[in-house]
Amino acid sequence: MPPANPLMSSPPEGVGVGQHIVGLAPSIVDVVARLPAETWQHCLSLIGRRPGEWRRIDAAVARALLDVIVGADASHVLLHTETDLPSDVVIRPGSTVANALSVIPPRDGLRRTFVSTVGVRGDAWDPLSEFFRTAIEAIGIAHHAVPVVGDNPVVFVLSSHAQVDRTLAMFPGVADELGDFDLGGLAPTLVLADVYNLGPHPFGRFVDRMITSKRHAVLLSLGNHTILTGGDRAQQVRRYIDDGCLVGLCGNIQEYEALYPDLGPGDDRIHRLLDRVAASVPYALVTRGADGMVATWDGHRTEVPAISLPIEEIVNTSGAGDAACGMFAAGIISGDLPARTLQRATIAAAQALRRF
Repeated sequence: MPPANPLMSSPPEGVGVGQHIVGLAPSIVDVVARLPAETWQHCLSLIGRRPGEWRRIDAAVARALLDVIVGADASHVLLHTETDLPSDVVIRPGSTVANALSVIPPRDGLRRTFVSTVGVRGDAWDPLSEFFRTAIEAIGIAHHAVPVVGDNPVVFVLSSHAQVDRTLAMFPGVADELGDFDLGGLAPTLVLADVYNLGPHPFGRFVDRMITSKRHAVLLSLGNHTILTGGDRAQQVRRYIDDGCLVGLCGNIQEYEALYPDLGPGDDRIHRLLDRVAASVPYALVTRGADGMVATWDGHRTEVPAISLPIEEIVNTSGAGDAACGMFAAGIISGDLPARTLQRATIAAAQALRRF
């Protein structure tokens, strides 16, 4: 029987020496670009998809897309920071976990580490892996690399000037690999993981073993409501909840409703939902967009309104929930007041909406 984690039974007393938030996810790079119509259509034809559709692509197509978007050899641009990107192109570390870690403010006694696989070819990391590591460390997050022979995964999020449609193309690369890795060697106070990374592959099985072992306090993001709808993933997460494997849970209202489709209608369904989760999970956050956020916090319920933004200031609707999750995680291990934590989460979410 593994030792009980103190976060599982009582709130932390505050940040002290050794407080450590560890994120576990693939090394994903987001490429966000505003593109002229002709370039937009060319990119869609390369991946064989329409706006809004998903497709896994191979390394050659990923590199071809980067070359089109950047307008130069992508590997050179990624590896040489003095090379400027086009003004309408942003390349940055992606994934829910990386987004959550990046908004957590640095403070004395608190460390942030991102654990991920990286692609290695010969004696060198592939360019996207090297870019990912450099970008993560530039914002004060330590990177613990688990090398795997192959290419690094990449996610493209493309938007045109004329429309807000998005297309997402994922190159899995080494994302499904992990191998044997002792997470305990990092002595995490809290581990951040994402439902999206669960699944019948080595990485997903590693995350599952980590959660069910109860050796670490785990805050789980619910990922996306589509992967929780009508499948085994929701059942898997409900089992984590019922078995007391999680210290925290974060998601939006659609994700929680997909997790518990039997809640039924009614204005009080969010409270019934939280009652069900709070029986086994000390900390749970539900984001509701313009309706604000509500959370259970070690037996207490807290609610805050959203920050109202003019529509013209909202340039990106992805990442707001990730930012809220990061601030919620920081509040849990710092022992902060729940109302203050949720207020900070709403501010972080609003900032994410303004970020291109």
